[in-house]
Amino acid sequence: LGANIIKHIPALDSPSYGNTDGIKFVYAVVRFKADTGRSIMFEVMTKKQVDEIKDKAKQSHIWNAHYGEMARKTVIKRLCKHAQLGDVAKFDQLIMPLKKTVLSM
Repeated sequence: LGANIIKHIPALDSPSYGNTDGIKFVYAVVRFKADTGRSIMFEVMTKKQVDEIKDKAKQSHIWNAHYGEMARKTVIKRLCKHAQLGDVAKFDQLIMPLKKTVLSM
């Protein structure tokens, strides 16, 4: 991806933290296993892009009740599509298992 990087420092003390009104972007990152010939890939979506998908949803009540979870699901699905990870078996072969992440400030 060249110089494309994501630098995210959550503002945990912000009054809007954890509130959907504070969402500006959603993103997903995948780190591939070493023997796949790929390293890292990410997808970023604006709140506007996510809301356009929400507005087309047949079951908007789910979006209204669980906006954050649905936004995460949306960007993850888009990343899997762009990374060509549609097949679950293929997904398990390419992606490094999730590990605990420590947030340092």
